[in-house]
Amino acid sequence: GNRAIEFHRNYASLPMVTIALPIEGADMVSFDAYRGMKALVSHCIGVHGATRIAFIRGPENHVSAEQRFQAYRDALSEAGIPIRPNLISSPSPWHKGEAALQELLDERNLKPKRDFTMVCCASDLLMLNVANVLERRGYRIPDEVGLVRFNDSAESRFLAVPGTTVRVPFGA
Repeated sequence: GNRAIEFHRNYASLPMVTIALPIEGADMVSFDAYRGMKALVSHCIGVHGATRIAFIRGPENHVSAEQRFQAYRDALSEAGIPIRPNLISSPSPWHKGEAALQELLDERNLKPKRDFTMVCCASDLLMLNVANVLERRGYRIPDEVGLVRFNDSAESRFLAVPGTTVRVPFGA
């Protein structure tokens, strides 16, 4: 983020529109990550009856990742479901979903089915890595553990089982 902002400062004299990067003096095209993630978590609760939903966070200090995390917490709270901090991964780079899930499974000794029935990932890339760990350990998706995600990016099509995602309306 900071390098991008520095780069854009070089062009401050020009009219500018950014995509999902707030820069003073520039217009921004963005999407509502908060509402999208809140709808996804509410879907898990209302349609699938999930009350123990693990959350794989995105990077810290990333505005959209933080909005997605806040939406997860708000959806649980509004449904009267307690927020269980042990079900929430530490902030994670987008490509480190494997380590984020291993934190829950190995460091916290949580088990799918027993401790959580659904894993909600802040992005498709996180989800792909999470799915790899679950499948390697013999958990069947979605029979034993549900897996939902945010983005509906091209890489999400690599998962053998189609899943629920929130589509971000940006073309490739």
